[in-house]
Amino acid sequence: RPQSFELVADTNSIPAVCESTDLEALNKVADNHDMIIRVAVAVDTGMHRIGIKPEDAVEFIKRVESYPNLAVDGFFSHMSNADAADQSHAHGQAQKFHTMVDEIRAFRPDADYRFSLANSAGLLSVKDSLFTDARPGIIQYGIMPSLDVPNRLGLKPVLSLHSEVVHVQHLEAGEGIGYGSTYVTPEPMTIATIPVGYADGYPRSLSNRGTVLIQGTRCPVVGRICMDQFMVAVPNTITVKPGDKVVLLGSQGHESISALEIAALASTIPYEIFCGFSDRVPR
Repeated sequence: RPQSFELVADTNSIPAVCESTDLEALNKVADNHDMIIRVAVAVDTGMHRIGIKPEDAVEFIKRVESYPNLAVDGFFSHMSNADAADQSHAHGQAQKFHTMVDEIRAFRPDADYRFSLANSAGLLSVKDSLFTDARPGIIQYGIMPSLDVPNRLGLKPVLSLHSEVVHVQHLEAGEGIGYGSTYVTPEPMTIATIPVGYADGYPRSLSNRGTVLIQGTRCPVVGRICMDQFMVAVPNTITVKPGDKVVLLGSQGHESISALEIAALASTIPYEIFCGFSDRVPR
């Protein structure tokens, strides 16, 4: 977008461009900064989000080169089904990209263009998606894109989410917990309060479904998750007090809670769980 072109120049970034990009405005910004801006051309091989058609790549090179302050750095496309059990669509995208790469190299045999198709799933399970560059995303956190993608690199999760108990109470049977009293204690129970809520990015959809780890023991979420707090039921096998460490995502003792587990319970994907953690969560 034209409003971001100054940032591109100031940071010496390589912007993604396609036929909808205002190349004239980008060239003007580059000229004003007395620089050459190198661009990465987005190619639509089947995602149908942004990008030029693969067969238009050579003509697009000519278009970019018609601007004196612009140059092509490379080409990339995004895979839409590389994490699926059926990889026929992924291989189809790879074939389209291969054909385009061959045409570009025939047109500019001496050009040192970069070509990138593989995402996290492509790197692990679609060999023909590997070109000069790859763009791993979620596997940088040690998380597989889906259950259909094998962990061939032996990656381990590196992100965890921790909190601590701030309140403990003992309730008799028949007590409603949280907004709407969606959970009613079936018997005398110990309830612990955790100072995390949906404003922090812990999904409200985990209400009465999720679990946390306290002293290496799974404690189920009871009642609706609030904006800033939620409650869990403490098994009678452990004694909990304020200040005890709580693991919402990660490992404690012999137990662990994965991003895939949380995502499945919240009817979403690990990507959304990670993106949902708000700025108020200390890093």
